[in-house]
Amino acid sequence: MPGANERDKYTQIRWGKEDGRSHFGRDPEGMWLAETAVDYATQEALVAQGIKFIILAPSQAERCRTLATEENPDPQWVSVGNGDRDATRPYRCYLNAGGDGDRSEPAYIEIFFDDGPISNDMGFRSSRNKQP
Repeated sequence: MPGANERDKYTQIRWGKEDGRSHFGRDPEGMWLAETAVDYATQEALVAQGIKFIILAPSQAERCRTLATEENPDPQWVSVGNGDRDATRPYRCYLNAGGDGDRSEPAYIEIFFDDGPISNDMGFRSSRNKQP
């Protein structure tokens, strides 16, 4: 969706939500975007439409850090460009706009990174080639 204009981003998100409702009877909480293509404007549109998380490819993060605490108010950034990220936990991406228009609270979206080998096997490996 990075190449889409704002109106088209919102249209695609609404279509995705409607598809989720038709299959599962409720609004989706997350989305796995086509080709995991994303930019900040897309993430802001997703948050504005109530989406709480997205799934990205492991190669889409360069660095991360733990959340700030009283004991560690300015945590250091750590390079994860070599694939050192935990696919079992979310990572928070803070966005420019405030949540629900309230700029006192920073908007954010949670990001899960897929496990490349498992995702590849599930998506592209034939069931007849899998071991029991």
